[in-house]
Amino acid sequence: MRILIVAGGTGGHIYPAVVIARKMVSDGHEIIWLGSQNRMEEQILNNYNIKFKGFDIKKTGEKRFWFLNNIKELFKIFKYTKNIKPDKLFSTGGYISFYFLFIAGLLKIPYYLFEPNYLPGRVTKWFSRKAEKVFLAFKDSENYLKGDIVFSGTPVRSSIKNIEKKGKKLMIFGGSQGSSSINLAIFSLIKNKFFYNHNIELLWITGDRDYEKINRKVGNKNYIKLYSYVNNIEKIYKKSKFAITRAGALTVAEIILSETPAILIPYPHAKDNHQYYNAKIISERSGGIIIKDDENIVQNIKKYLLKLQNPEYYEKMRENLKTIMNKEAEKVICEEMGC
Repeated sequence: MRILIVAGGTGGHIYPAVVIARKMVSDGHEIIWLGSQNRMEEQILNNYNIKFKGFDIKKTGEKRFWFLNNIKELFKIFKYTKNIKPDKLFSTGGYISFYFLFIAGLLKIPYYLFEPNYLPGRVTKWFSRKAEKVFLAFKDSENYLKGDIVFSGTPVRSSIKNIEKKGKKLMIFGGSQGSSSINLAIFSLIKNKFFYNHNIELLWITGDRDYEKINRKVGNKNYIKLYSYVNNIEKIYKKSKFAITRAGALTVAEIILSETPAILIPYPHAKDNHQYYNAKIISERSGGIIIKDDENIVQNIKKYLLKLQNPEYYEKMRENLKTIMNKEAEKVICEEMGC
């Protein structure tokens, strides 16, 4: 069977699609990944044996006459897709997926959607009614959609969801681009010797933008390990007892499936405040704590880190995380797609 995978833009859209694509390849299907040229998806796919076809799709307002450019690319997508005659298309959403799903509809190619966020994105809402199936990371998301809904959970690398934790460190991760506000808060706590005084070791993923500056300021401290970015983040989860993170869709899924109690600090400017709603899934089930990215961020981190160090409280949170998400998402999706 020839199946098109459409995903791009962010790790939350790309990495779940990688898990699905690799399973489909292992099951003997021909997979072609469609995305944007010279963007994150193409860079990530260089690490995998998955055929990639990129198109010059621009973001809204990225350049002058971006819309006319994308109309031109739409004709290229139509021609390419018609020529290769795919059997099915699987998309994880994001702005680029609009163009491929539109063409799939024109060519009457059966398509399947996966929504990684609690609040479905606009593309998922627009195309869900005519999708063969709509797979959801979170069951409650069905309240926002119409169509044939399947609660699948999020496809996550087996090295994360089947992890055997061996460490007691604190992971700090502000998303794929890093978070300056979280980094500043952590640095403030380092200056005040909070982590040192409470015997907390840090695995701190700063993001490329802040890494050099933080590395200079922090210096050589044996309880702090700095990273600009980590490709094999499962190694960090394995060494981490708890975490401080943003609340992107993939990060939230990894926290749940790796059973890592976390302080979640949603990015306040995310579209439709979707990071807050992702984090809310964990907090409502007492598997993590939400704090605001505001003037009280430092005091709240101190308060809840001390709470997480209570063994009884911590173990209850770990147990609660086990109840939130299905660990067999890729199996559910592939079976429902008939592949």
